[in-house]
Amino acid sequence: MRWARAADALLIEDDYDAEFRYDRRPVPALQRLAPDRVALIGSLSKSVSPALGVGWMLLPSDLAPAPAAGPPSLVDQAALAHFLTRGDFERHLRSSRSRFRRRRQRLLDALDRELPGLEVSGIAAGMHLVLRLPPGCTAAEVVSAAAGLGIALTPLQRYAVTVSPFEALVLGYGNLDDALVEEAAARLALVLRSVRS
Repeated sequence: MRWARAADALLIEDDYDAEFRYDRRPVPALQRLAPDRVALIGSLSKSVSPALGVGWMLLPSDLAPAPAAGPPSLVDQAALAHFLTRGDFERHLRSSRSRFRRRRQRLLDALDRELPGLEVSGIAAGMHLVLRLPPGCTAAEVVSAAAGLGIALTPLQRYAVTVSPFEALVLGYGNLDDALVEEAAARLALVLRSVRS
């Protein structure tokens, strides 16, 4: 915030998964600290559904919002207002947090059984884990081998600005069916064994 004030800059904060913190309360948005220096943007694409197409901006008071290119329909806006005012959104978030917390732990347990010794990292939030690959395996090799078996994997490098010092995969569990968690970990282990042999 000191930098933003000294540089007369505006920070843009995308707090896209603050609702999905599993080990403690969410970290408050920066916008609360300096509403005159932070534009907070958000949407319901992760917390409710990407099909809804509703988002928001909390702007400093001296900024006029640009006209929306295509505002959500009045029906969507009315449905969202009803969803929020009845408390349904908060109930949905509590249920989702509980479901994703259990799924995350289930995936961690399955990875520990199937790929013992491999480092799994990532804070207890969001819907992704980072799996560090064993020496001698590159993410590109693993992704390619997995694709041959109909498994879609994402290399950590896809999200990096600079070259990562280690090879890793980003494992998303947001859309992973609870009943398939163990099978997914077993299939990943099979792919890693095939690459290492």
